[in-house]
Amino acid sequence: MAQGAPAREKIDYICKDVPRFEEPSYTGQSYEAFAPDTLDLQDRAALAVNGLTGPTDPGADCEMYVYVYFGRNRPVMSHDYSV
Repeated sequence: MAQGAPAREKIDYICKDVPRFEEPSYTGQSYEAFAPDTLDLQDRAALAVNGLTGPTDPGADCEMYVYVYFGRNRPVMSHDYSV
């Protein structure tokens, strides 16, 4: 023990002897799939931030657009006073 380090307390466990057990066998089928190993959280967060800050109107003090009308020949975004 290093000098000046506090002494560790002994931990008393409820059951001092761990019973023996066997791991269950796993049944079923396995297969190989082409999929990414990881989920890039930074990329997902960047998309979320873009979705929250992207649809803003710089001409209206960066007010967020509320409605998007895709059914028009040219899609239109608009504000709403109640939001």
